[in-house]
Amino acid sequence: VYILDDNNKSLINEGEIDLLQLITELWNKKALIIFLTTIAAIISVLYSLSLPNIYRSQALLAPADSQSQGMSSSLGGLSSIAGIAGISIPGTGDAKKTEAIAILNSHQFLEEFINSHNLVVPIMASKGWDKESNKLIFNEKLYDAQKNQWLVKDGKDLKPSIQETVKKFRLMVSSSVDKKNGYLLIFADTYSPYISKQWVELLIVDINKYIMEADVERAEKSLEYLNSQINQTAIPELKQVVAQLIKKEQQTIMLSQSSPEYIFKVIDRPIVPELKLSPKRAIICIVGTITGFLIAVALALALIFRRQVITT
Repeated sequence: VYILDDNNKSLINEGEIDLLQLITELWNKKALIIFLTTIAAIISVLYSLSLPNIYRSQALLAPADSQSQGMSSSLGGLSSIAGIAGISIPGTGDAKKTEAIAILNSHQFLEEFINSHNLVVPIMASKGWDKESNKLIFNEKLYDAQKNQWLVKDGKDLKPSIQETVKKFRLMVSSSVDKKNGYLLIFADTYSPYISKQWVELLIVDINKYIMEADVERAEKSLEYLNSQINQTAIPELKQVVAQLIKKEQQTIMLSQSSPEYIFKVIDRPIVPELKLSPKRAIICIVGTITGFLIAVALALALIFRRQVITT
C-alpha cells in the first residue's frame, strides 16, 4: 500500500509511516496549527477571565467536652438504674459531638439557618463580587436588586425553592472531621471574602445555640417530670437516682448559660481571605492552549491523509 504526497513521496509504505515525511507535512500545515492554537489560547484566556473569584474562609473547632466529662463522672453508674426506672440519659462526649456534626449537615438545620439569616438571595442570585463597593453582584435575569424582588418569567416566579437553596448551599459550605484528633473544620466558599468569613462565624454560633437550646428544652421537660416523680417513690435507691438526674439536668441548664461555646470551641477563628481559592486561571489557559494545539494537529493530520488518499 502506497500513499503519496503531491511530490510523489511515499508517506505510508507497507504499513509503515515515514515519520520524517509526516513531520514535513505537518510543518507545511504550521499556519493552520498556529492559527487554531492561538484561537484556543484566546478563548481560554477570555473564559478564565469571565470566571468570578471564589474565596474560602475556614475555622477549626474542637469539642467543648469538659462539661460532658463532668456530667458523665458525676452520674457514675446511674445510667443502668435510670434505664430500669424508665428514664433515659442523653449521650455525652463523642456521641454528642457526632450528633452535632450530623445536625450541622442536616436539611432541617440548614433550612432554618438560611431562613433566619435571609441567605436565599446571596446563595441563589449572586454571580460575583464588586471589590470596590464590597457588594455582591446579582444575576439581573433572576433578581431585581433595586426592587429587592425575584423576577417573573412567562408567568413563573423565578424564586428558587428552599430545597434548591439548601442543595446549592451545601456546595458552598461544608465541613470535615480529622479522624486523628476529632477536630472539626468548617469552611465557606463564596464570591466575597467577607461573606465567607461571616457565614462560618454564623454557623459556629448557630450550631452551638441550636444544640444548647435543644438540651435546655429537654432538661426542662426532664426536670418537670423528675420533680413530679421524686416524692411519689418510697424506694431510697430510686430516690437517689432521681435526685442525681435532677442535679444533672440543672447542671445542663447552668452550663448552657456559662459560655456560648456549648458544643464546639474555636481553635482557629475564620479570617477574611486575601487570596482567592479559584479559579486557577493559569492552569485553565495552559490546558486550553495544549488542548487547542492537539486538536489542531489532529485536524492537520486528518487533512493530510484525506488529501493524499484522494490523490492516490
